[in-house]
Amino acid sequence: MEKVIKTPDEYAEALARLHSLLDANPAESSKLADQVELLALLLSTYEKANFEALPSPTPIEAIRFRMEQMGLAQKDLVKYLGSPSRVSEVLSGKRDLTLPMIRAINAGLGIPADLLIKEPHSDGTGSNEPNNPLDISKLPIDLMVRRRWINPQNRDDVSEVAAAAHAYVTPVLSYAAAFKRTVHFRSARNIDRYAVIAWVARVWHAASATIEDLPPFDRTSITRDMMRDVIRLSWIETGPIVALEFLRRAGICVVIEPALPRTYLDGATLFTGERPIIGLTIRFDRLDNFWFVLLHELAHIALHREKAMLFVDDLESESADEEEREADEAALDAAITRDEWRRSPASKVRSRQAAEHLAQQLRISPSVVAGRIRRQYNDYTALNELIGHGKVRSLFPQVLWNDGDERGT
Repeated sequence: MEKVIKTPDEYAEALARLHSLLDANPAESSKLADQVELLALLLSTYEKANFEALPSPTPIEAIRFRMEQMGLAQKDLVKYLGSPSRVSEVLSGKRDLTLPMIRAINAGLGIPADLLIKEPHSDGTGSNEPNNPLDISKLPIDLMVRRRWINPQNRDDVSEVAAAAHAYVTPVLSYAAAFKRTVHFRSARNIDRYAVIAWVARVWHAASATIEDLPPFDRTSITRDMMRDVIRLSWIETGPIVALEFLRRAGICVVIEPALPRTYLDGATLFTGERPIIGLTIRFDRLDNFWFVLLHELAHIALHREKAMLFVDDLESESADEEEREADEAALDAAITRDEWRRSPASKVRSRQAAEHLAQQLRISPSVVAGRIRRQYNDYTALNELIGHGKVRSLFPQVLWNDGDERGT
């Protein structure tokens, strides 16, 4: 007898049980088939209560995404669904997926079975309904058009523009749901999560345009020593540019895209398959902020790949989240170790001389030391002359910094 899922262990056990039942290929309307539907409902209930995730796609969206990812045409689905007409009916929403279809798609395309099992639509049509349906009207469509993220042929056709916006964000939502990866939001504010979805989609698409040209990524290469090498690049005037090229050669794509209103974003880390993507907004045009955000996102790559699909960070907000605390500590330690900080006068006095002395010792930018001092004393008026105001955005003139909309601050 199946029961309500209350703990992570029970969730894992139920998920394994579901996969086991599907492997048995139960006949439709059998007792085993009923157990599959019940387990899917219990799993869905637990996920809604315990996982903070972006809206999940419908089964059809997940299938279409995987087809695009694998370069498949409709005819390639015949072996999973039975006939060309059946493929057409499923992809158009006219036919529900049966248990044999779900089992075949799960095995052949690698889409989790529990994502493919949805409750029938309440209107009795039998169409598939997503757990968390995406309300297209809540996307910042005007800004997406203004920034040329989407470029519909007829901007006056509301339905066409909305469809383009929906298509733009679907790959990210599909990827998150297809791999059952949660999303971590670090912010104490009332953020516009639909604007966050749009911004993340922009980072995804911008990275996708260049990611094939990058060298292979080796996860074990992201060590504290590597992060120390990155922060030493702050010593040179064009350090941010050189740092992004350094990471590119390590197989990490970094996309700079200004934040949207009411997102309050500093950066994000997105895990796509075997390669991470870092998004930066340069919300604060200061060197100290740039280097801390970059190191923080690198720390997520080094430490938290298995924890979430996406980390979205407002680093002005304090966080009790363990992963965020670990990333903060790793970023601080990569820039200035605890022993280096403890031995330096900069840890005891808020003076320009102390900051510059430690920076000279470590061959890092004085802005990094000044930022550490401001953080330790919680005094963000100290050492303003050292933190590098206006020194970052000017290094990236290709970025459209002022496009007529307010920033996400």
